[in-house]
This record gives sequence, C-alpha cells and structure tokens, in this order.
Amino acid sequence: MKYNNFHPRLKRIIEQIEKIQVTNHDLDKIDELGLKALELIETILDETPNDIQTRMLRIRLNDNWIFSNQNQVIVDANFILQFERDNQARMFAYDRLVSIYKTRTDAPEELIAILEDQLLDIQNAYPHRYQKNKAESESLYLLGEAYEAMGQAELALSIYQKSYNKYPYLQVRNAVVGIKMLDAQDYEGAEKMLWNHYLWQFDAEDEEDILKYAAALLQHYKNNNLQSHPNLIALLLHIARNKQKEFVMDAEDANYFEYCLAHALVEYPNNSRILVVKANHLLMDLDQADLALEYYKQALLGDNPNFQDYIQHIKTCCIYTQTDFFDLPFNFAYKPQNINVHFTIAEELYSMWQATNIIEYIDLGIKYIQSSYKHFKKYIFHEKGSTYCNQTHFYEMTCKIFGQLLVVKSDDQDAQTAKFTLRNASILFWEGYQVNQYFENLNLAIHTAFDAKEYMLCIEYAQQFTADMGYICSDVELQRNHWFIGYSHCMLKDVKSARRNFEQAKSAYIKNKNASDDSLKILAETGFIYFTLSMETGCNPPFAVLEMDWMDQNVLIAQSMPHVYGGIQHYIGVCYEKMDNMKQAMQYYNNAKVYLEESDLPLYKQLFSLTQEKLQGN
Repeated sequence: MKYNNFHPRLKRIIEQIEKIQVTNHDLDKIDELGLKALELIETILDETPNDIQTRMLRIRLNDNWIFSNQNQVIVDANFILQFERDNQARMFAYDRLVSIYKTRTDAPEELIAILEDQLLDIQNAYPHRYQKNKAESESLYLLGEAYEAMGQAELALSIYQKSYNKYPYLQVRNAVVGIKMLDAQDYEGAEKMLWNHYLWQFDAEDEEDILKYAAALLQHYKNNNLQSHPNLIALLLHIARNKQKEFVMDAEDANYFEYCLAHALVEYPNNSRILVVKANHLLMDLDQADLALEYYKQALLGDNPNFQDYIQHIKTCCIYTQTDFFDLPFNFAYKPQNINVHFTIAEELYSMWQATNIIEYIDLGIKYIQSSYKHFKKYIFHEKGSTYCNQTHFYEMTCKIFGQLLVVKSDDQDAQTAKFTLRNASILFWEGYQVNQYFENLNLAIHTAFDAKEYMLCIEYAQQFTADMGYICSDVELQRNHWFIGYSHCMLKDVKSARRNFEQAKSAYIKNKNASDDSLKILAETGFIYFTLSMETGCNPPFAVLEMDWMDQNVLIAQSMPHVYGGIQHYIGVCYEKMDNMKQAMQYYNNAKVYLEESDLPLYKQLFSLTQEKLQGN
C-alpha cells in the first residue's frame, strides 16, 4: 500500500509496522505502533472527517491486520458508503462489511442488503465487462449463500446459476453448488459446474471435492437418473479411472468400471468424453496403444473433440504404432467452454516443434490457437461473446503462444511475407502485455518488431518498457532497451531522437554507481549507432567532437569494446579534418587504425579501410 498522501508522521509509523512484519524483528513493538497510528488517525479525522484514505487505513488496522475491532470497521465502512463517491473506495468498504457479516449467521438480512447494494455499485466500479462480471459473480455467490441460510434453497440455486453465467471459473462455488444441483436433480446445471471444477482442479481441497461429487454421481447413476445426461456419466468414468486408488465404483465387483464404460460406449458412441476415458484406459492402464489410438480418433470425430487436451497421448500412440500424426482427423471446432483447451493444445504443439523442428506442428498449432485468440479478444476488448472467455491470464498466454508460433512460421516464408507475419506477432505480444503486465511479453514485442523492421512499433514498445520497468529492471536490460530505441531512430534517420536517447542512456549509466561492464558495452554500441547516423547526415564537427568526448575519454570502452572505440576515433578524426586540423585528425586516425585492425565486423572493417586511405593520403 502506498502512503504518499498521508500525514508524514502517520506514514512513518505505518512504514515501521510493515518493516517489522517483513523482517520479523521487534515484533513486540507492533501493538504500540498500531495504537500510536490509531491515536493520530483519530486526531486527523476529527479535523478532516472526509479524509477517506486515512479512514480506509483505520479500517485496515482494525480488520485483523493489527487489531480486531469489527464495530469500528462497520462504522468507518458505512461512513465511506454514505459520503464517498469514489468507486474503488466503495468496493473496499463493501468487501469489509461482507467479510464481517458473512460470519454472523444470525444476520443474513444485513448481509443480503449489503450485497444487493454492492451489486448495483459494481456497474460503475469497473471499466471493463470482464472485471464487472467476475465481481458480480463473487457477490452473487455470497448472496445465494445468504438466501440459502434463510431457507430459500430454490432462490439460492437460481442465484448460483446467475453467478456461474457471469463468471464460470469460481472454483469454491462450482463443486459445492454442483453437488446441490445434483441433489435438486438440476442435471444440466450440475454438468456445467462439476465438469468445470474437474477440469480446473488445483489443490488438495479440490481433490476432496471431486471425491464428494464422484460419490454423489455414482448414486445418481445407480438410481438410473443420468441416462439422459451422458456427460455426467462421462465425468463419473473419468474420475473412476483417474482416481482409481481414492475412488472405487463398486468394492464388491472389480469389473464394475469396465462394465459401466462398455455400456456407456454402446449407449453414447459419439460422446467424445466417454471415448477418451476408453482410450486413456487402453493406453495407460492396459498398454494397448493401437486400440487406444482408434478411440482417440473416434473422439476427434465425436460431439466434443476439444473438451480436454489429450494430444500428447495421441502423439504417444502414433509413436508406438508408427502412425503419421498429421494424418489424424484433428478437429478445430470451437465451443466457448473449451476456449482454454485450444490454448493448451497449441502450447503442446509448440513444445513438439521445439523437440523436433517439424514445421507441421506449428501449422497445426496456429489452426488451434486462431479461434481461441479471436474469441478471447472479442470478449476482453470488445465486450462481446461468452463469459467462458473471461480469463485475462489465458488471453495473455494465448497472445504469447500465438506470437511464438508466428515467429517460427516466419522462418519458413519469403522476406515480404515474413515481415508481415513478424509484425503481427509483435502486435500479439503487445496485446498480451496490455492485459497482464508480464515483462516477457513486452520484451518479445520489442524484439519481434525490431526483427520485422517495424521501427516505429519497436520504439513505442521500448519506450513503454522504460516507463513501466525502468525503475526495477537491471542496468543491462535498461541499456539494451535504449539500444533498441537508438537503433530504430537511426534506421528512421531521426538524428534528434537518436541523440536524445543516447543522452538518456548515458545519464542512466553515470547515475548508476553499480552499473556493470556489460551495460557499458551496450551503451557504447548505442552511442556508436547514433554517431554513425550523425556523421552520415552532416553533423556540426565541433559539436560532434564535444559529444564524442565522453566515449573518447572512457578507458573501459577502449579495453572492452576496441572496435567501437576505434570507430569513435575515426569519426573524431573526420571531424577534425573537416575543421582543417589535420594534425589532430592524423592522431585520431592512427588511434583508429590500432583499435580497428582486429575487427571482422563489416562496418568496422570498412572504417579500417577508410582510416588506412586517410593515413596513406597524408
């Protein structure tokens, strides 16, 4: 939490508390400091009761951070809701009130009133649909719990369904409510929630929930309630096969799973989920890759081929049976609930390419990822489409893997097509960064735009890097970023901007007392690029000499980057020659010859030849 706008003394106290908590030193002083903070807050609020930030800080202090004073939290939160219009402050207050009242089982009416007010305010609290929908979903789930606590189970179930429709990925809801829907024989609702929970299982708590609804499903299956719901039968069979040690369908009949699976295949021969259970069983339990492959093929041709990523199993079968992987009937049909699976399949295919260098994996990956990307973007940026697309993290990763697939594809294209492909890849990395600010995507955007010779894009991305990451990145990363900017400006023949970039890079290096030798090497390259453009575009010789003086006098550059240092010596010699000072010019040309003669790089070899001509001509 930032405290820049707080009373200076209050700011110091809170920073002391946080430092103690981080270091675990002087823990006995926390209560004393907390009391001092509360006393000072009381004084501040007596004078300025509408100081909302300070009031929010008091809530934080009393809400189980340092102290537990629920009554004071309620007073302050209600004050914010009564007098403050800032949406984020209001959401903060609502959340604090909800956290208190949901533990008070004797007051569901108060919790319901708070949640209903919050649901109205959520509409103005968030700028994007995906943010609103997720927040609404969480509040609706709590609202459903409150109504259920009041005995209104039917109303609660309808609210839970609304919660799911707003945001399907609330794991804590999906298992619990899915079981309740089974009990209410709402099998369609149960199917959505339980399959979603199963595919997104994460931790030991999820494992426990899976075993609970597996037992419930088994009972409904034995009661013949699932005959019209083959996907629930499929879920039961998946759990029975994948959790064989923890879940047994019939302790008295070891063949009961086999019997149920065989019966399901007869009754629902086109159900991809059931076909995959059979294929997995054959491959992983019975080592029958040839038969397993036949069932995987049928699953690809079935009603929902992309419900789950099993492409690695298919690849394994192909290896064992010597089948051409690319002759299989891959299906790219898109269903909203499978959007993340398209990403994971594409990611698997990219990994297969990395292991083999077979370009067909890239082509296949692009086919899978295209629909996933299209629908993610439609929802995240244009606020249209299914709430199954409400996964900003997966959208960011989709942009990344799509971009990486295109970068590889560009190596297989002619120059003009490759430039267009690389440009699109850089835009994908940039889109991913805009949604989730991961440095890797921004770095990929910079490099790919540069490789595409899209220098304006490269500059835009690199400047964003400086703005967002400049204060936390390493000195080498910062200098490398300036190099991209400088090179791009030079390719655009923008001398003024290239000069400004070099001065910024030099200033950053000088200010950093711990700057590394590697960062100096990159800075030297940035400077040389700029001075090369400056010389080409007709520099002012006296001014250019002054500009190059810092590099001229830098012994470390001479030692670590002799070819760059030699190039600078040559340029200074040219400047002195233009000023008719041949004595100085010859001195710098002689220096240039010494430093340039060992370089094999084309530009420096050219400068070495020019230097020799100058010396021979005089």
